[in-house]
Amino acid sequence: MNGHAIGAGLEIALSADVAIVAREARLRLPEIALGTFVGGGAVYTLADRVGALKAREIIFLGDFFTGADAAAMGLVNLAVPAGDVLSEATRWAERLARRAPIPLAAAKRLIASAPDMSREEALEREAAVLDGIFDTEDWVEGLAAFHAKRRPDFKGT
Repeated sequence: MNGHAIGAGLEIALSADVAIVAREARLRLPEIALGTFVGGGAVYTLADRVGALKAREIIFLGDFFTGADAAAMGLVNLAVPAGDVLSEATRWAERLARRAPIPLAAAKRLIASAPDMSREEALEREAAVLDGIFDTEDWVEGLAAFHAKRRPDFKGT
């Protein structure tokens, strides 16, 4: 987010797996003050990221807060100067693109469903994913790259 994220703009940003924002950006969910309501899963996502108490404050009051505030409360991953948002976001995207896609997708699924699982179920599901990973070519590539002290070249297979 390299600028203001107000209402639907912030709701869309909340759907991202990772978020980098300009420190000086202004964010706000003004819907209730306008006689309408938030959408896009903002109630769930906001409460998940910042806790129910802070989510109530942000949604009920609709006050502005900065990108730096958003980072401090855990709403976004990182707040940087406005001129660095694109380069930092690109750096994060490049790092994510180098990760093994199969376990990355599994991690995304399990993290999303974690609130609905018991600790025991989470451990079982993690073990099942890990067991499946052992059968992938990317697992072999990751081990080979580690031993050769080189960057792995994952294919998603």
